[in-house]
Amino acid sequence: MNMGVIARKNIQGNLQRYLAYFFSCVFAVSVFFIFASFIYHPSVDEENMYGASLVINGLTAAQIVIIVFSLFFIAYSNSAFLQARKKEFGLLSLLGMTNRQLQRMIYLEQTIVSFFSIGCGILLGLLFSKLFFMVMNTILKASTPIGFAIVPKAIVFTVIGFIIVFQFLTIFSLFRLKSKEIIELLKASKQPKGFPTYSKWLSLLSFVCIGACYYLAASANLIDMIARVIPILLLVLVGTYFFFTQGSIALYRKLYQHKPSFYRGTTMITRSNVLFRLKDHARMLFLTSIITAVILTASGTVYMFYGDLKKQGVDNMPQAIGWVEHDASTFNVLTKDEVEKALKDADSKITYSIDETGIPVSYMITNLSGNPVKTDALMIPESLYNKIAEIKNIEKVNVAVNNAFINYPYKSIDYDYFEVGEKAPITMSTGEKLTFTMDKQLDNGILTPVGVATHLFVVDDTTYEKHEESVPLSKQARVVGYELKDWENEVEVSEKIGSMVDSRNEYSYQVRAPGYQIMKQATGLTLFIGLFISVLFFAVQGSMMYLRLFTEIEDTRTQLFALRRIGMSHKEMRSIIGNQISFLFFVPFVVGTIHAAFAYIALSNMLYSSLVVPSLLVIGIYFVFQVVYYFITRAIYERNVLRGMF
Repeated sequence: MNMGVIARKNIQGNLQRYLAYFFSCVFAVSVFFIFASFIYHPSVDEENMYGASLVINGLTAAQIVIIVFSLFFIAYSNSAFLQARKKEFGLLSLLGMTNRQLQRMIYLEQTIVSFFSIGCGILLGLLFSKLFFMVMNTILKASTPIGFAIVPKAIVFTVIGFIIVFQFLTIFSLFRLKSKEIIELLKASKQPKGFPTYSKWLSLLSFVCIGACYYLAASANLIDMIARVIPILLLVLVGTYFFFTQGSIALYRKLYQHKPSFYRGTTMITRSNVLFRLKDHARMLFLTSIITAVILTASGTVYMFYGDLKKQGVDNMPQAIGWVEHDASTFNVLTKDEVEKALKDADSKITYSIDETGIPVSYMITNLSGNPVKTDALMIPESLYNKIAEIKNIEKVNVAVNNAFINYPYKSIDYDYFEVGEKAPITMSTGEKLTFTMDKQLDNGILTPVGVATHLFVVDDTTYEKHEESVPLSKQARVVGYELKDWENEVEVSEKIGSMVDSRNEYSYQVRAPGYQIMKQATGLTLFIGLFISVLFFAVQGSMMYLRLFTEIEDTRTQLFALRRIGMSHKEMRSIIGNQISFLFFVPFVVGTIHAAFAYIALSNMLYSSLVVPSLLVIGIYFVFQVVYYFITRAIYERNVLRGMF
């Protein structure tokens, strides 16, 4: 019997261990191949698809993520396989197999699995690439539909890329295999585990890091997060790692000392097993917790952006089409007649229109750097504000005489220009100086926020009418806007109206639909790509837990066989197995969910949007998948552990 036959039979004999690893590798290869097929497809170019270069860059970045993640996953899996088969390797070594022969056998085994993974991954990718192209056609609205095609460059790129990854990690893992180490492992497998120890200081460090991370995330706004994002990532990684390697042992040791509640039925065995294996499980628990947090945070964030995109568009651009004439006595940017004609020709339905004038004013503010800055705004009466507020279902205001407030439509800017009650000196476009007592700043979008109308200075009607009489129309500004019934689909007419604007006035108008559609396309694409990456991460995470379980299967069988001999029932054994597996599956889920929850809080603070619904939906879906995977893994594991006992 040659070494190739031995390697093949070993794979067959260890099929249960290789199964999850094999399917995870197949899925990684298939996703990578599908992305490569799209990138190198002859129909994917700027002529056929708007923003093709951006799409290609996004998919290329996703491929890099897949390769990097595959490196870590395969390295972990190879280590787990060597650990799980340490007794087998030790026996082969003692029976006369040389270290070189052993390395060759392992190399052949992993090479066979890797080649099958690549082949099956490409076949699976070919099978689902047509569906992927159909979805991309819908998202990207390609002028010529991207049809199914076998892309040779994608096949070559995928095969070479993953052969390099598999071969590099296989050869690297073989350096860990030495005769002396194998014999030591064989002896170590028969030695009892010592009572797990921990460092009080490292345990404390874990809780301090996690607590500091949560505080920084929960108290951050948009400006703070720019400086805090790196510290938060470092703190959560360090804190989570030491929590599982040190802090969790400290917590379980405290639980172990509380004997009345600890020793109860099969719970005693489950908790003892968990406690004595925490050190072995720590790295896997850490990795799966971080993966869970990444999946939940990324999926929830992108889903929230996608679902909230229309509302954000309306909030930031109050009218679907709008412009500002800085000389209210004439029309330089656009004329109402040509805009209304274009809308009529396109059968666009106008919900409401505005044509209002205001008085340009300026005032000094202190910027974030502490420097005084001159800022322009448009003074309008409260009646105009309330008129549009009623149309847009926004709360009306009541401004006292000689009082005013700033209206700024961009909610993501967490900054107030004036304190409530502060006396604010302003200068009108005629040069006249006035002073107002400032009320609370509001961030509702009312008028098209371009030019002088970006900031609105809202005063009472009496004060406005008094000063309007002294300001000629040429020194006033005019704001014109049209809201459309089906504005999100009015891209063509919006672009047509935009093309009417002279380049000298390109910053004096806004159209909502084109930008919204670009953002919708980009966010939808990100969500779709993220779905593949998230499923891949989930599959890999499940595979890591599956491998960890099958690493300990012999120890578990030995323990349960001893318990069977003293009279433990089948139901009790299944309870022990189920509880141990549930710990591995759901503790990382809980930790990852808590991490993601604070990330959602930070994002809500930054964007002034509630993430409750999208976050609960994403967490709920992920939990359902986790439960399904748990029951599948439990059934397979139980069958293998309890085989022959009853």
